[in-house]
Amino acid sequence: SGASFVLLGRPFLYASAGAGVAGVSALTDMLKEEIAIVLAQIGRNDMAGLDASALWSGKAGCSP
Repeated sequence: SGASFVLLGRPFLYASAGAGVAGVSALTDMLKEEIAIVLAQIGRNDMAGLDASALWSGKAGCSP
């Protein structure tokens, strides 16, 4: 009945098909940079510093 969770498979497939190993390497570098930027924006130094306090519940009356 289909995938219940998909994250990065398709971008890596397209990068590989379009530019081979160099494309996958470039995509990996871009993702690392984007993760570093987001971590800095939320005040974390690395992935190990992530915990539930980094999440927004989305409940009414709560702000991110």
